[in-house]
Amino acid sequence: NYDGMFNHTWRFFLLDEHPEWFPLVNGVRTKHHTSGRPSMLCVSNPQLRDYVVEYVLKFFKENPQATVFALNPEDEPTFWCECDSCMALDGEQKEKLAKDTSKELAERDLFRSGWNHMTDRTVNFVNEIAERVTKVHPGKLIELYAYGSTRKPPIREKVHPNVILKYTHYATVLNRSLMDNSIPRYKKVIEILNGWKKAGVKQFAIYDYSNWINKDVPNFWFYQNTSLMRDLHENWNFRNCLGEVHLVFPSSLVFANVKARSMWNIKIDYKEEIRDICSIFYGPAAEAM
Repeated sequence: NYDGMFNHTWRFFLLDEHPEWFPLVNGVRTKHHTSGRPSMLCVSNPQLRDYVVEYVLKFFKENPQATVFALNPEDEPTFWCECDSCMALDGEQKEKLAKDTSKELAERDLFRSGWNHMTDRTVNFVNEIAERVTKVHPGKLIELYAYGSTRKPPIREKVHPNVILKYTHYATVLNRSLMDNSIPRYKKVIEILNGWKKAGVKQFAIYDYSNWINKDVPNFWFYQNTSLMRDLHENWNFRNCLGEVHLVFPSSLVFANVKARSMWNIKIDYKEEIRDICSIFYGPAAEAM
């Protein structure tokens, strides 16, 4: 049963019969974080990797129409593995961190909770799964989120060509293009996306949070959505989109349609699209609406 697994979670690989696959936390294999969230995995474990490969191969065999298998880490805060083999997969920043005994307590607490630079170990794990799976299914993709502790691009690893990188985008400035370098948060987004591109990402996707900010001014989002889709498509070859909305008024028929249409055609005029959508949906009341 694969229901509910296409999000950011590895929890279905935390098998009670294999506690050695749980992360090592303060010397103990630990299945759950103190928050109650599932822990991450001991991704360096070769038997775990074998199991994941077989799991993904079985999934594609049973679901031949599927093109993507999501292999995204658990949402955070949660525990990452502290075993020597997993630590050895981390980039230079983590190696320096592990040797800095003067800040050991504070930084190991941060390490265990997440929101750290865990990209290299994760890419190493996902790359092997992609390499072995695509030998059997050359056209299939393995998805990885650029999110939380894996948002920053890898330091050492290069990304397998069959890994699709889904970037989570939240920090939006209304009515300003993503390519506006005068906005510090956008400058950081551009830096991160360029870093992933340099690391070898061939296929990008966007996971956006739509109307989580400024929920009371939904009209602003029509420009923002079409502008963002165009910028991501033209500059980094984004081709896929999946996002979240709150179940409030801005999660509207018009907004959803404009977003869908902007994915098909990045050059749309959102005002004309609104007129067309209202004409179809409201008929004689379109102009008033």
